[in-house]
Amino acid sequence: MISNFIKMPAILKLLSVCFLVVLSFSMYSMTPGTSVVIFGSEVSALQWWTSGSGLVSFITAISMMFASMLMLRRSRYGRLAYIFSWLAMDLSIIFVASSFGSGVGILISTLSNSLITTLLIILYLYKSAAVKKYFLND
Repeated sequence: MISNFIKMPAILKLLSVCFLVVLSFSMYSMTPGTSVVIFGSEVSALQWWTSGSGLVSFITAISMMFASMLMLRRSRYGRLAYIFSWLAMDLSIIFVASSFGSGVGILISTLSNSLITTLLIILYLYKSAAVKKYFLND
């Protein structure tokens, strides 16, 4: 799998390790006595996990990790799994924002940014010649 990672186009490498950020955040939030900043508000780890946001974040990280592994294995399902895991992350951000009382303006801007980012990722994963070549070559 290391050789496949080396053969990945640069942006695909970046996308494939994005799950580490989400997973690191989730792991950090499991530490008792810690707090996280959500849309400018400090939230204790206890509040984070009892609201369900911690679990949603962790499940999203695991799904992104699974999708990244599929891409590393050059599975034909890797790109689709990655898109679904990215959409799950988008939805989890909206869930978190609504769980902690963020305003409608934040929800709309978050959703807009998420949809644009997701569309760009989809275009990259399916239209980039380098990505197509990576998934065609074994």
